[in-house]
Amino acid sequence: MPAAQSDNVLDVDDLRTYIRTKAGIVRSVDGVSLSIRRGEIFGLAGESGSGKSMTAFSILRLLPRHGYIVGGSIRFGNRELRDLTDREMRDLRGNRIAMIFQDPMSSLNPVLKVGYQIREVLRQHRGMSGSAARAQAVRLLEMVEIPSARSRYRSYPHEFSGGMRQRVMIAMALACSPDLLIADEPTTALDVTVEKQILRLLQSLRRDTSAAILLITHNLSLMAEHCDRVAVMYAGQVVETADTATVFRSPMHPYTRALLDAMPRKHISEQRLVALSGLPPVMTDERRGCAFTQRCPSRIAACADVAPQLIPLGRGHFVRCALVKEPAS
Repeated sequence: MPAAQSDNVLDVDDLRTYIRTKAGIVRSVDGVSLSIRRGEIFGLAGESGSGKSMTAFSILRLLPRHGYIVGGSIRFGNRELRDLTDREMRDLRGNRIAMIFQDPMSSLNPVLKVGYQIREVLRQHRGMSGSAARAQAVRLLEMVEIPSARSRYRSYPHEFSGGMRQRVMIAMALACSPDLLIADEPTTALDVTVEKQILRLLQSLRRDTSAAILLITHNLSLMAEHCDRVAVMYAGQVVETADTATVFRSPMHPYTRALLDAMPRKHISEQRLVALSGLPPVMTDERRGCAFTQRCPSRIAACADVAPQLIPLGRGHFVRCALVKEPAS
């Protein structure tokens, strides 16, 4: 499934991350494979609880208390992240790999000025002096289009709007020119105008820095407009991945089609959205067959018993479905 190895910033292969709970073992990430190329925006889509964010936290090794990686590989360039020590991972996080979290208010320290927080990233990872780090922090605030950046450098997080706080988070993430930027629902709770501004900013930063961006979202409209390739997740697994145009023009997995059917279309005043019936499977249950079986309108008898594998359809298009047959070679 990956592209040529030299083109990839990140290669995840058969990643499995479980969480111990009182109800049992939750298979949050259950055999995820994906690759992200330098200079592209890769979208990871799916409904809440599908494993999108936990995949990102696994890559960064920022798991909840009872979470643990069971197996698989996470290669960042030529380094296997699972083999790194905690100190090596701390050096990597915020430096070569950065993340923009859903809620910037909870990610920023409320009692420290925003400029100081950016400056400390530069001092810790780049060893800059205080004055050099301060000057660079102001430049970063200007880069993410914070008005009056020099004076806003001394502001506290609560003095910024939600959109401005998200821009500060992006400035912090970009402080060390990371090779990979993970954006986890970066426009949550922002109005449509600010949302478009943030995504345009990510596009321009990708173009200017050649960083790879992993964009995690449940909003397919955003993916259609901003992503080069996408992967659709369901119940901890990638069920379809391809370039964006292929997924939106010729979706092959029933879940992908259901998501697209439920997506409002622009310029159509009267349209009937098709809701997906049923609920996702209980993630602590022993899994047999396809996780989507009970909600799939196209299911056949084999779906309940045989766990489907990702099938290559050519040109980087993969589908996990028993109804799809691999093309003859």
